[in-house]
Amino acid sequence: MTKIVVLLLGFLLAQLSSSLDRQGRAEFALNFFKTITTYQPNENIIVSPASVQTCLAMTYVGAANQTAAEMRRVLSLERFANQEAAAADFGELIQTAVKAPQSKLEMANRIYVDRRLQIIPSYQALLSRYFQSSAVTVDFARNVEAAQSINAWVESETHGKIKNLIDPAVLTPDTAVVLTNAIYFKAEWLYPFDPSYTVPRDFNVNSAQRVKVPMMFRTDVDIRYAAVPNLDLVAAELPYQNTALRMLILLPNQLDGGVARLEQTLSVNTLQQMRGLLKATTLDLVLPKFKIEFDLSLVEPLKTMGLNLLFSDAELPNMVTGANNPLFVSEVKHKAFISVDEKGSEASGATYSQILERSGRFFQTKLTIDRPFVFLILDDNAIYFTGHVLKF
Repeated sequence: MTKIVVLLLGFLLAQLSSSLDRQGRAEFALNFFKTITTYQPNENIIVSPASVQTCLAMTYVGAANQTAAEMRRVLSLERFANQEAAAADFGELIQTAVKAPQSKLEMANRIYVDRRLQIIPSYQALLSRYFQSSAVTVDFARNVEAAQSINAWVESETHGKIKNLIDPAVLTPDTAVVLTNAIYFKAEWLYPFDPSYTVPRDFNVNSAQRVKVPMMFRTDVDIRYAAVPNLDLVAAELPYQNTALRMLILLPNQLDGGVARLEQTLSVNTLQQMRGLLKATTLDLVLPKFKIEFDLSLVEPLKTMGLNLLFSDAELPNMVTGANNPLFVSEVKHKAFISVDEKGSEASGATYSQILERSGRFFQTKLTIDRPFVFLILDDNAIYFTGHVLKF
């Protein structure tokens, strides 16, 4: 079989809206995040659902029959009449990426095609028009050189945050296509923290474990905040400068198991409910500095979500010509990074998928984030990043 590799990289933020397009992106984001948390339940996590969905969507527009139907369902694209309509929606998302003097949200795509194959013109036109993706010819048999080329692009598009995404050993003479997506976000807090107030404070990992971590402090912060009794948590949106992007923090009241229970109840409806309760509030804020790097193969999580044919009996006839055997995706890998400090946030991520040829609690005036929590970086168009902090 000829293999396809899909790479996704990213740093992003997003919020929810009532439109069907945005709701579909949010549905996939939350389903994806909930699935990932079951694979590494005790680790800190940062993922970019928007990056994963966008990259897999580039594969979807080259799929047919049952493979396309399966991808349409798992990627929450059923509202679109056809594949081009879905591609156009992703094009709008990419076009509306926020860019401001003190913040940036960038997205880029690229397809690498083996030199023995030819990309189908109609497929290349879809990628170019809607995903703004260029096509690059490489020799995957020279796997070290091919990996160096891909990794250099990834590192550049994530501003040096994602390095060595793909191992040369993954690339073989059977590799047909590598699809890549990169997302990068950086912004400063609207209300930055004074570093001189950052001191070691207790972070309660669980009821039996407490550690000292650098905690930032800011008094009289104006944020949208709410207690959500039916979900037993508090929620707060921390705004960034000169952008609609913000970080939504969900802090369960229960210390032991609160995050896990919250994540399994997350849905578009519960997020809309929480955001509907948020009200402008002035309070003191204590927030830990944190940095997360996350690296995971997505094949099994995506199978759990229902994406099975893509990795076995895939029908991908609309991507390239010249392959001797049918195509299938052999690997989808995601790598992401986030850093949160006194100034603001920076994050990036990467994912690849390889296609092969088959051979046969409540606070009145102070919010202290001193226990495990969930965070989302979002705007009105999408959920770009989501994750949780469980330990230090």
